[in-house]
Amino acid sequence: PLGSFTVKFDDEKETQGQTSAKFWMNGDLAFGTFIAPDGDYGLLEGRSASKGRVEFHRFTGWQATRIDLTLTGNKWTGSFLAHSIDKPRGFTLEASAESVAARQTRMKDPESVFEFACASPTGEVVRNTDFKGKPLIVDIMGTWCHNCLDSAPVLQQLQNRYGQRGLQVVGLSFEIRDDKKLAEKNLNLFKRRFGLTYPVLFCGDLSDSNVDRQLKSQLDNFFAYPTTLFVDRSGKVKTIHSGFKGPGTGNEFANQVTAFHELASELVPGNR
Repeated sequence: PLGSFTVKFDDEKETQGQTSAKFWMNGDLAFGTFIAPDGDYGLLEGRSASKGRVEFHRFTGWQATRIDLTLTGNKWTGSFLAHSIDKPRGFTLEASAESVAARQTRMKDPESVFEFACASPTGEVVRNTDFKGKPLIVDIMGTWCHNCLDSAPVLQQLQNRYGQRGLQVVGLSFEIRDDKKLAEKNLNLFKRRFGLTYPVLFCGDLSDSNVDRQLKSQLDNFFAYPTTLFVDRSGKVKTIHSGFKGPGTGNEFANQVTAFHELASELVPGNR
């Protein structure tokens, strides 16, 4: 299949379908990705398994994704399997996909400061007040999150480019387990893998109680990892960007990187 499609998962109600797909050729190689409201599934490389059947794969080093497509009559059906699910999810592709419906995350109180108090890999508690007077990019993420793997290098670009003008990127990592030793290991691996110089802090696990207390108490409609907050010098959240579309989305990725640079530059006007 080539082009854009709507993905209709067999286990979703009709009103829940918010995932699209893109497939294209580059020379003799096939590529594709699925795009959900919280970001894409990463760039997948495809190969023909047999006539009317194509397999797409992605392996990040610790996370694997596989999408199998089969042409049945004039319709593509398939199955999606990832490390995070117990069994394959069946789906059907429908041509002429509409844009993925946007969902907006907002501060409950637009005039309030976004607060956090999380642990560095060495155990010190780092708070938002430690960065008073500095423009911030606060990235709510997790080392388990494949969209966060794509966004981290872009955030490091912003730190490199705008750091001398006062900007500070801070990662707030919500991990699968509330295990400080494991979190320290995973955060250090994550930072080394992407050469990150900005702090990445451990904020506990993904349990509803922890996420509700730290995030949903301040944010309406929080739903995506990563969620990136652009915060001005006064501590006011100027823009919230939900999810991240990686290189597999082509122009959408490029446009998003451009938008991130524009948002960062607006936080640090002039020279300091």
